[in-house]
Amino acid sequence: MSGPLNGTTVVDLTRALAGPHATMMMADLGARIIKVESPQGGDDTRGWGPPFVGDADERQSTYFLSCNRNKESITLDLKSDAGATFSAVSSRQPTSWWKTSGRERWTVWDSARQPSNNSTPGS
Repeated sequence: MSGPLNGTTVVDLTRALAGPHATMMMADLGARIIKVESPQGGDDTRGWGPPFVGDADERQSTYFLSCNRNKESITLDLKSDAGATFSAVSSRQPTSWWKTSGRERWTVWDSARQPSNNSTPGS
């Protein structure tokens, strides 16, 4: 897909509404979105409904489908060693907010400086 964000890759670690919606809009503008989901069931919104579509054994939440269109999806346990490595490598890009593997605080990573822990985003 072409658009102003064509050539941009975004690692999507979001869940619920605001984050998936924001990355959906980035995908609509041409970005490649790689959604990372937990191996223990994936994004919580996969089960939000009704309404659902598909056969009973493979039903999918229309809410999940609507906010996650145009995305690639992988599963990764961010609390595992591989997940910690992924967190460290993916965080070397420009600033992004996300809750790190198993920690109680949000962490902001910026390519120009070391990570700093904050109790809430923006503080």
